[in-house]
Amino acid sequence: GSSGRGTSSTGGGARVVASRTTYSSTTGYVAAAMILSGSRRRWGTYGHGNAAGSGDSVCTLLTEDEMNDTCSNLMENETNCFDCMACEVEECVGNITNCDEYLATVYKECCVENCDAIAVGAGQKC
Repeated sequence: GSSGRGTSSTGGGARVVASRTTYSSTTGYVAAAMILSGSRRRWGTYGHGNAAGSGDSVCTLLTEDEMNDTCSNLMENETNCFDCMACEVEECVGNITNCDEYLATVYKECCVENCDAIAVGAGQKC
């Protein structure tokens, strides 16, 4: 099977990314994404431009429309999606129904090695 890790050349060495399939559990990936995503977003927003300190992130999010669709599919209401995105610790994630699945879905991938030049594809750098 696929390890979920991929590489892409950035000139300074191959960039190594992790995705949900890299980890044996959703909780493991969510914990890594929370650490790697840098500063948390301002409550009520998805856009990377609204994140304080967004330049320190090495994770890529789904597009805002995809995040809204994922919210509708997994969460009870939009407030829970924003509360989930604002979580900074695993206990917070565990206290919101489906928050772990939501975060594991909206964080498409996170760079784990050679992350100086993140190439942002269709999604948003968070």
